[in-house]
Amino acid sequence: MQHSEHFKSLSEEAKEYIENRVELVRLEAMDHSSFLFANITAYIILAGTLLLFLISFCFFAGSWLGELLGSLWAGFAIVAGFYLILFLLLIWKFTTWVSNPIQNFLIQKMEEYHADED
Repeated sequence: MQHSEHFKSLSEEAKEYIENRVELVRLEAMDHSSFLFANITAYIILAGTLLLFLISFCFFAGSWLGELLGSLWAGFAIVAGFYLILFLLLIWKFTTWVSNPIQNFLIQKMEEYHADED
C-alpha cells in the first residue's frame, strides 16, 4: 500500500513539475516576444519620423533644384532619379545592406535581453 501511495505522490509531483515547466516556457516566450515587439515598435516609430523628414526634404530639394535650373519639373525629376538609383542599389545589395543587418540587429537585441537577465 505504501508503494502505491508513494508512486501516486511521485506521479502527481511529476505532473505538477511538467505543468510548471510548460507555464515557465510560455511565460518566457511571452517575455521574449514582448521585448522584441517593443524594440521593433520603437524602431518603426523612429523610421516613420525619419520618413516624414525625408519626404519634407525631398519637396525642399526638388523646389530648390527647380529654382536653380529654372524648371520645377526638372528639379523634382533629379530628386526622383536619385531615389530610383537608391532603390536599384538596394535591390542589388538587398542581402548585404538590408536583410543581414536586420537579422544581426534582432540577434543582438535577443543577446542583450539574455545578458540583462543574468
